[in-house]
Amino acid sequence: MKFKQALNTKISFFIIIGLMIGCGQTQNYVHVKNNLYVLPAVKDNSKESALESLLIGNKKGKPLIVFLTGSGNYPLVVHASDSNYYYLFDPGIVADTLKYNYLFVSKPHIPAVLEMNNIDPNSKYFNFNNDNELYAKFSRKNTIEYYKENLPQLIKNAKSQLSPDQVILMGHSQGARIVAEMAGSKVIDKFVYMSASPIGRLFYADVDSTTYKYILEDKLQKSELEQNFDQGDSYKTWKSFSYSPIVSISQTKKPFLIIYGEEDKSCIQCDLFYSLSWKNPKIFVKKYQGLNHIFYDSNKKSYWYKVSSDLDSWIKNN
Repeated sequence: MKFKQALNTKISFFIIIGLMIGCGQTQNYVHVKNNLYVLPAVKDNSKESALESLLIGNKKGKPLIVFLTGSGNYPLVVHASDSNYYYLFDPGIVADTLKYNYLFVSKPHIPAVLEMNNIDPNSKYFNFNNDNELYAKFSRKNTIEYYKENLPQLIKNAKSQLSPDQVILMGHSQGARIVAEMAGSKVIDKFVYMSASPIGRLFYADVDSTTYKYILEDKLQKSELEQNFDQGDSYKTWKSFSYSPIVSISQTKKPFLIIYGEEDKSCIQCDLFYSLSWKNPKIFVKKYQGLNHIFYDSNKKSYWYKVSSDLDSWIKNN
């Protein structure tokens, strides 16, 4: 599930300048305001520029939090008709910019910052304007496999520029599934997995276990699946995020934190994660009482500042 809470504090973009910072590829950082930057995409494994990023903070030597948001083809920031810019994730996620630099990774071929008229006013999704070729590129790359192949280079570029003393990869919902499959990465020091089921997307699918098995084993015709199988994503994306993350997480040799809300309807099986922590001392699990999928309570009050404070303590102690 994606974050739709707009940033309460308006961000006005006064100056936009290009900064050339040395890395494996010379990359233009577009300075937005104060400590906010847009990082244009670099070439991916298909030789296309696909993954833009939003950098909050650029002071060298601080820990770097790389954040992967949930499902949906939406940007990270929108430029509204009132001339202000708003985050499409909860501002509580970036509660500690004095201690950390934050790097938010956009979806493949979805700009990190968009004009309001380029997104759907209700869903906040990017409007492809019937550009079938662009939508096909997004759908083809919106998979765990794509991120697993291309995130390491993006992170290496950031490390060469910011010289962080450690890199923490965090992911929420769909983003958490990517975190699980990155658990063996050498370029990341710690991992945080938020609000994602231990059994993949099987829980959401209206299919029996035999059909699900056939899907994962490629025993059904793709044409049949595309016609009859509607889960809100392309079949390729749905399948990629449908495998259970348990095996990948259980094998981690680095600190790995799993957090979720007690009232999260998509995480009713998440208590199963405690069994991993009993076997692997690198795995930590924390459940938030009374909070939902995006760490809000029943009165729609955000607890992201509390979550961020807990994450800071965990990072310092592990």
